[in-house]
Amino acid sequence: VPLIAEGQGSEAQDAARQRLAERSLAAVDITTDARTGIPSFVTMLLPSRGKADPASNAIAYFEEFKDLYNMANPAVELRLRRTDRDELGYSHVRLTQVVNGVPVFGSEVIAHFNRQGQLYAVNGSYVPGVDEIRTDAGLSGETAIAIAIADVGEATFRWETALEDMLPEGSSWKPEAELMLYSNSTGTYLAYRTMIAVEEPEPANWVYFIDANTGGVIDRYNDLKHTGVTGTGNSLYRGTVSIGTNSAGSSFELKDMARNVWTYDGGRKTRLPGNLFTDSDNIWGDGTTSNSQSAAVDAHWGIAQTYDYYLSSFGRNSLDGAGMRITATVHYKQNYVNAFWNGQQIVFGDGDGVQAGPLVDLDVVAHELTHGVTEHSANLIYSYQSGALNESFSDVFAMMVDVGDFWIGEDSWTPGTPNDALRYMDNPTLGGQPKHMNNYVVTSYDNGGVHTNSGIPNFAAYLATAGGVGQTSVPVAGIGRAKVGAIWYRALTMYMTPSTDFAGARAATIAAAGDLYGASDVQSVTDAWTAVGVLQSAPPTTPPPTSWTGAQVAYSYSTPHPYRNRKTYTHTISHSGATGMKVDFANFSTEAGYDFVEIKDGTGATIQTYNGNLGTFTSAAVSGSSITVKLTTDQFINDYGFDITAYWYTDPTHPVAFVDLPGWQRNALTDVAQSERHESVTPLAKEGPGIAALPDAVVLQQNYPNPFNPSTVIRFTLPETQAVQLAVYNSMGQKVKTLVSGSLPGGLQSVIWDGTDESGTRAASGVYVYRLTTATDTQTKSMLLMQ
Repeated sequence: VPLIAEGQGSEAQDAARQRLAERSLAAVDITTDARTGIPSFVTMLLPSRGKADPASNAIAYFEEFKDLYNMANPAVELRLRRTDRDELGYSHVRLTQVVNGVPVFGSEVIAHFNRQGQLYAVNGSYVPGVDEIRTDAGLSGETAIAIAIADVGEATFRWETALEDMLPEGSSWKPEAELMLYSNSTGTYLAYRTMIAVEEPEPANWVYFIDANTGGVIDRYNDLKHTGVTGTGNSLYRGTVSIGTNSAGSSFELKDMARNVWTYDGGRKTRLPGNLFTDSDNIWGDGTTSNSQSAAVDAHWGIAQTYDYYLSSFGRNSLDGAGMRITATVHYKQNYVNAFWNGQQIVFGDGDGVQAGPLVDLDVVAHELTHGVTEHSANLIYSYQSGALNESFSDVFAMMVDVGDFWIGEDSWTPGTPNDALRYMDNPTLGGQPKHMNNYVVTSYDNGGVHTNSGIPNFAAYLATAGGVGQTSVPVAGIGRAKVGAIWYRALTMYMTPSTDFAGARAATIAAAGDLYGASDVQSVTDAWTAVGVLQSAPPTTPPPTSWTGAQVAYSYSTPHPYRNRKTYTHTISHSGATGMKVDFANFSTEAGYDFVEIKDGTGATIQTYNGNLGTFTSAAVSGSSITVKLTTDQFINDYGFDITAYWYTDPTHPVAFVDLPGWQRNALTDVAQSERHESVTPLAKEGPGIAALPDAVVLQQNYPNPFNPSTVIRFTLPETQAVQLAVYNSMGQKVKTLVSGSLPGGLQSVIWDGTDESGTRAASGVYVYRLTTATDTQTKSMLLMQ
């Protein structure tokens, strides 16, 4: 079954976008999932629907704009998971996608309402085209569990150990099977999801997806959240610290009763949780590894520090927000170089004394605890990008709790070696991680690289915190640990869903920054993600059709892959006697809106301009016997470039047959001399050999530059002479300034807004909307003014 149902066109989506823009009181901004073509993050401001509960209003939104999501019946396809109300008085409705009552794995959408009941954002993941999949299983859940257990092979399972008896009443490690629809790169399947908890030979939480009809293993991954391949540790030499304990008759227990933290001794064995630490005089450890209590002190104290951070910063009481017990075990196994969260408790190894010492660093403790917070909030799937985010958010909050540096595990990693750590938030490459999407990797191990690729969002969080420059030349203005912690926490708990990817995390943190702080902080977060190459996704772009056919000649030319920034690549192809030419592109991909490929004729005139991810297509045609292809790049992000595989030509034996081309949005994001007057660009001529066509639709372009100060250029195209109004509005929908009101000729138009209102007073910093209105069309876009 294909991921995207065949026959789902974009006309209905376009109409829904237009209705949404008309209904919204503010600019509509849409981030699209590149795999499905479905919006993954939409910001708008819809009027309140009255006193109806937020869950009902959320369903009403999806009913009204179901075409935007390719939904058939939202009331049936979406099931309420829960509604959260935050400290700002906002409501966040989480809805799970179901088919005949069967949930779609990882598919969840969240509708966000402000204090006035206005819907201001919707985000998440919806899988289209799965409603036709049959949901009657041919196998039982017990059979699926048996298949998964057999696939694990010889092992000691957690439900067979003393761990089973240590769980709270009603909990068990015994596997259960849940029927769901599961999608991967090969299709969508009816599957049983089950988790097989293993203790020996290595701790693991193997999550299996078993085909509910054939019994085949579709996928599996290890959901045991741990610090990394080698683990990290915390120093046993923090000096004397105060820890919470419990008096039990004539002895004391390592129980922090105020925080509900219990710490156990694993005895360097594989049993969990082990024996609760006790002491006769309430003086614990001696600061050396020879005393088993010393590592327990560090773990116990680190948990308290992390608990206090979440409570004091966000009012979160323990991992689930409801005061759940936090169980920790130190001295797990012999020479165990790791630490992990197994879904019920935290476990710390002692290391091997060479690669690592006891793994009870403050930042490692905070890292593992945050896995529990994530599990009880967004519950990010522990594989590929969502899994890398699961790891990254643990690192980010470790950085918030351990404020002395921007490294993870530096205290215990390679004991005796200075300036060494497991991971480096300020330069992930030092720890073998990428810090830009250009270096993103998909591994055949580690659940697709969750510990490797987490370096990319880690570096974004670091840049937002401390400032600096990534692989762009634009510096990021740091906003400090407190603000980044608040933004990342709100994104994790209020906006992110199990399948959130890097682009979704970008959108979530930007939205959270907008909720909490001002435009400058939003810009810092945006710049940080841009600096690591995580950009807002865009709907697939369809290249223009070819204008004529002629004779084809095999030809080879390629830009560097990837091309370099601040470069111009020009290549000319000539064919003696030709009266017209065009080229075949393959693997065409440039940074959309910033890096442009121009098609020029023999006189140097630009006939067409392309950008974005266009794949394989044939260019516009030029007249004459030569065609020039010119790529111009800016100073920021780079991409693949393109390959030319052939060119076409016409001559007297291959006559040209020009046909009208439909309108094509021409990119003209070039600097224009600042002026307060309206500038009318010479109208485009009707098409002929070597002459561009008039656009056949009204197209409003994104302003440039954006963000801006003090002025910005707004461009749009008109298919013919007509009456036009172009005006700027603030985020409340109030008109700030009319830029154009009157008749304009067809062609490309350019207008400059100097950042002032009708009276000439400078407008305040913030988000503004510019709206283009004609007799037949209304289009809006948003822009950010930074004074």
